Amino acid sequence: MKPAEIHFTEQQLADLREKAYAMLDERRIVHVKGCEQTALALSERWGGNSSAAAAAAILHDITKKLSTKEQLQLLKKYGIVPDNDLLSAPKLLHAVTGALLAKKLFCMPEEIAEAIRWHTSGKPAMTMLEKIIYMA
Repeated sequence: MKPAEIHFTEQQLADLREKAYAMLDERRIVHVKGCEQTALALSERWGGNSSAAAAAAILHDITKKLSTKEQLQLLKKYGIVPDNDLLSAPKLLHAVTGALLAKKLFCMPEEIAEAIRWHTSGKPAMTMLEKIIYMA
């Protein structure tokens, strides 16, 4: 599915918010709401897919409150071996585990999972959606 083909109804986004917010503490919910608003504004400004941007912003921190140990267990459960760069910066683990759960729990397409994966560190040759979530 290409990013332009991704579309969520307002009800689907509302349901996504409800489920994602249940995984966050109150302070993080405020942050995620702000990220969603910013992602929508950036999408509008730069011609991105606002529906995909909203979903990625809503989900980008769903594993943020897990401990490092819990995040490593989650990666192990799904057969992902973190590299040394990731292990040396455990605060970045939530980007990998968040992308993983976006796909596994929320059935998000790869484009959204990748935007979540790179929202903390960025990478060369980012897609429009990845840039939007990174900036938001």
